[in-house]
Amino acid sequence: MNGDDQGLSAAPAPDDSQFSGLTQSRAGFAQELSNPDLRRKFMALIDAEVGDQSPQAQQAFIESAMNRGAARGKTLDQIISDRGYYPNGGQPVSKA
Repeated sequence: MNGDDQGLSAAPAPDDSQFSGLTQSRAGFAQELSNPDLRRKFMALIDAEVGDQSPQAQQAFIESAMNRGAARGKTLDQIISDRGYYPNGGQPVSKA
């Protein structure tokens, strides 16, 4: 042990209760995604917004959409259909 380690302790491990709100909101989104039409719509938006970036970038996009829905009290369908946030509704911008 060197002198830099003195007085430092590991942070306590989080317990399940700290994630219950997240778990509940994600469960609602999971239920929504059982709808094949919504799932296709969300996948098209992910492709339009993230494209062929890394799986981590795709996951970050998915989580940000879900977090926005949870924070605003909206369904995933309402979030991904928001023309103010996604002006093309997940459709690629045509290149003229």
